[in-house]
Amino acid sequence: LRQTERKVWTQYSRLEDVARKSVEQVKKAQEDGKVKQQAAVSDLRSEMLDQRQRLQNLEMQSEMKLASTAAEMRATAAKVMTEMGTSKQSAGKVSQHLDAQIKGQDDRIEGVELALRHHREVLDVYTNKS
Repeated sequence: LRQTERKVWTQYSRLEDVARKSVEQVKKAQEDGKVKQQAAVSDLRSEMLDQRQRLQNLEMQSEMKLASTAAEMRATAAKVMTEMGTSKQSAGKVSQHLDAQIKGQDDRIEGVELALRHHREVLDVYTNKS
């Protein structure tokens, strides 16, 4: 009976050791998993912060480039408008000059036509008298 009791006690002790070791292994695996999970979460947060910073930098660069481009476009538009105004003024001056020349030519032609009519009338008078 004592021998059986010792065998049972020995088996019980072995079983208890196996159970304790198994529990320790499970706890260690849980702790290792928890540490790995925390490291992964930390890495993910770090990567998210890096991505957010990159995005903010990109947004800032884009806004600066857009503002620069808009300023350049406004400057170009102002220059074009100024050149258009200058061209209109020049065209107006040329138009006035041409109008004055055309009027002068019209006046000369009218004078020549008047002289021709007068000569024709004088010729008609002389040719009718003869």
